[in-house]
Amino acid sequence: MIDVDELVARGDAEALAKLAESTDKAVAKAARRGLHKLRSKGMKVAAPQVVRETPSAPVRAAAAELPSLASSIDAAGERAIWLVRSERDGVLVFEAYVHEQNGLTQFRVTELGRKQWRKLVRELEEPKPHFSVAEVPADYARAEIEAAYERNQATRRAAPVEYTRARQQLGKAPPVAEHPALSIEAPVPSREDLLRLHETPECRAWMPEPAEIERTAVKLQEVETSQLLVSPQQKTAAAHDAITRAVREYFADAGRRERMRKRLLDSAYLMLKRGREADARIARGAADQFTPEAVSEESPFALQFFEKCFRLPGEKEEEPKAEKPGGLIIPP
Repeated sequence: MIDVDELVARGDAEALAKLAESTDKAVAKAARRGLHKLRSKGMKVAAPQVVRETPSAPVRAAAAELPSLASSIDAAGERAIWLVRSERDGVLVFEAYVHEQNGLTQFRVTELGRKQWRKLVRELEEPKPHFSVAEVPADYARAEIEAAYERNQATRRAAPVEYTRARQQLGKAPPVAEHPALSIEAPVPSREDLLRLHETPECRAWMPEPAEIERTAVKLQEVETSQLLVSPQQKTAAAHDAITRAVREYFADAGRRERMRKRLLDSAYLMLKRGREADARIARGAADQFTPEAVSEESPFALQFFEKCFRLPGEKEEEPKAEKPGGLIIPP
């Protein structure tokens, strides 16, 4: 190790000046102290040029966009959207409940730490039997919330006050050229695939409105008690005819057809985001059966939408086909 005191004793100012420029902070400090001693003895010593190491720009990992979330649609036509914005000390979570007809029904803003948000994401993405949640781009989440708000405006339903306050903070919603699920390749699904779609978490709880179920139940009861239909085969055929008529009348409403198409596209997108590409293709194909030119009563998916609510003549006694639908289970 260099002996600074020895250099001072020899009066070696040149050597001390060189050491004072060292990048080793301890050595440079000792050398500057030695030069000071030489000056105090009357020696002319030039001030050392302090070489400051230029700090390199901090290397930051590319900040990945925090995931926003979207749930599937429940039996009542409602879903939850969690739009997330990164803050300096955590995240802002804009939680919206959106209904396919009524628009925004609830809205709140919550501040969470990043660790809390990641924990909530893990909990929400856990597989559940009756609904699913998937990570979605922030632009998609923002567009869904704004589209729901526009439905409030169109139907003259008051939007939550919290959203009207937060809307300016959220900024303008990005324009959406077309639904992202439309890019999914969609071969014509088989009848078996369409029936199986009703067993997925996204579609399992779907069924017609209670009033429609009651109306169809009355028709099926008339079939069951008819004195004109004697054989089980006749009753089975008549029951299926009653279901087909119910489907035809139900989806004669253009609004219902469009809402079912949107439901299926939303479901296909969620399935894709959860890595279930095969299910996503089936849901995407099913959506095409609810375009204005499609004949919905010929769709196995549309027929099962009604049939799963009833035990038709000729069916074996099994567990109830349609489980009681519940709302979305959203943790606070």
